[in-house]
Amino acid sequence: MEQLKVAMARIIINVIQADGIIDDRELDCMERMLDEMKRIKAELKITNKDFYETRNMTFCEALNVLKEKYKLEKKAIDRFIELINELAKTDNVVSSNEAMLLLAINYVVLNGFDAFSTRCGSVYFSKQEVIFLDSEENGNIESSDFDGFKNTFQAYGFHFIYVPDIIKSLFSEGDERMDKIISFLYPHLDSQSVVQVQERLAGMNTYQFCNIIADILNYPREKFKYSLLFKITNSEIYDKKADRYITKDDFVLFRLEGNFDKQLVTLFHEYRDLVGVINNNTTVFPDYYFNSHGFHRTLLDAVVNRKSQNLTIDLTQNPQYQRVTFDNAQPISMGDKYLCIYLLIIYMSKDSGAKKDAETYQLFKQLCKSQRITNIVDFLSFKTKLTHDVREIREAYIGEVPNLVNKEMFQPICKNGTYFVHKNTCTHVSVTHDSKKRGLVSESITDFFENEVKKTKI
Repeated sequence: MEQLKVAMARIIINVIQADGIIDDRELDCMERMLDEMKRIKAELKITNKDFYETRNMTFCEALNVLKEKYKLEKKAIDRFIELINELAKTDNVVSSNEAMLLLAINYVVLNGFDAFSTRCGSVYFSKQEVIFLDSEENGNIESSDFDGFKNTFQAYGFHFIYVPDIIKSLFSEGDERMDKIISFLYPHLDSQSVVQVQERLAGMNTYQFCNIIADILNYPREKFKYSLLFKITNSEIYDKKADRYITKDDFVLFRLEGNFDKQLVTLFHEYRDLVGVINNNTTVFPDYYFNSHGFHRTLLDAVVNRKSQNLTIDLTQNPQYQRVTFDNAQPISMGDKYLCIYLLIIYMSKDSGAKKDAETYQLFKQLCKSQRITNIVDFLSFKTKLTHDVREIREAYIGEVPNLVNKEMFQPICKNGTYFVHKNTCTHVSVTHDSKKRGLVSESITDFFENEVKKTKI
């Protein structure tokens, strides 16, 4: 019960401070609300101590407390939500910030949506940005699915963000322009690092961006499946270790389910009913304009701050289980057949995986022969088992390194029947092996194939 009281106090504070104005009517209403709460349930007495304890709880943490206790305290929480709505409307004007808080209460507490708080460090998120996230690699939601809503978001003062569209627009003026922008904003980067940032940015899709956001927000990636991310507010809380107050960002995930058109229409209507007349003074620039104080900068910061890691493949160990090692991570054992397929996919991807099946199988046989692997599968087995083998690589091995910064770069994906990784992955992979002619060698994966594999006779 004490936790519930503190949670209610936290929400009261956020609603009162939402529009930046505290007037006498809101303070009077708060007192009336507390009196009403006492009448609803005698033991539910929100005191000054409860308000003091809100320094240890964020707004979204408070929402989650109400959500968890809703079944046990349904009557009290329903009444509390009713009174919170009255509190926000005491000055006869519901601001955009107040409306988003009220909608967050409704969707999290009553509809079970996810809410969380986190420190985002140097990466900035705006309350006016609505970001589409999808943790599914082969998700079936496209930018065109939101065509009917983008203008509505804009009319209501929000900027709808679909990452592939943003990236496409940024590069529409050419790579040289992005090179200049990155060099200007991050003068500590050398020319090679600038190129790497450009490559990671240009090759990013919604799934890869979701991995980055999950790391930044320190929130499980699987929670982001088909969701819209809203930043609702900020919460000032006391950090005992640092002995000071810190700011956390509060987010709500709006889950998209089935035919989400009706969901978004309902959301827009609820927002409009709360704020009444929409006074949209938000300046919206074309996506190809680089906004250094908006999502464009957020996206670049996220990429720049994630230092790429490299992959070392050690072929000198037990022939049944080779070792795959990422920077600062424990080695992963990988069966020789899987490893050969993985090496092949990485090498082929530098040419976008554009090789015929027969050529691919020929290279596969040369690779196995060079590593003294005798149980080479036949051509038909190689083709039919490839899908299963790639899945094994992804889930059983690459999946064992959950905190890898550029993990998505090393994960094989399938497009139009071709398996590949990012075309620049090969620049982050080195191979250590015993060469018959050169002895112990450590070299790039490209040099390994050119100097060792392709020179092996079948």
